[in-house]
Amino acid sequence: TGGAKIEADVTVFATGFEAAEVNLYLNVIGEHGRKLIEEWRQSSPEVHRGCTVSGYPNLAILLGPNTGLGHNSVIHIMESQMNYITDYLAKLASLGNGYLDVKPEAQRSYNDQLQKRFRGTVWLSGCKSWYLNARGRNTTLYPRSNTSFRRMTRSVNLSEYNYHPSAI
Repeated sequence: TGGAKIEADVTVFATGFEAAEVNLYLNVIGEHGRKLIEEWRQSSPEVHRGCTVSGYPNLAILLGPNTGLGHNSVIHIMESQMNYITDYLAKLASLGNGYLDVKPEAQRSYNDQLQKRFRGTVWLSGCKSWYLNARGRNTTLYPRSNTSFRRMTRSVNLSEYNYHPSAI
């Protein structure tokens, strides 16, 4: 807006409908040469608050692991994620040149809570379904309400991230 030009390194992936399994399109390289696809194949896909991934600074994913719904519209989820990413970028800009990276313990805690929420639900009742990956873990759906997701992604909690100033 206002004719300002902003340079940015941006990559957009449109990956289709492979919901539960990790595929080659996730050829993302993180800190210290980490490869997202390899990490997710060795364990299970995980993100923090539906958007960011520890060890992959400034990476934001839309409709990634545990953001699908079996009970409502994903448009609401995407809008919530875009609000979160917008707040993330605003907070990053206010900090100056650098990057944010999710603390591993914040991501781990978030995902542990998600998996606990699935216990006793139809989505983890022992049936085989597309919701579950090859390990039987639900990495596809968000187990709470859209309102809960919207509240959770309303703003970025900087205490869940490490800020690294740029050397430039």
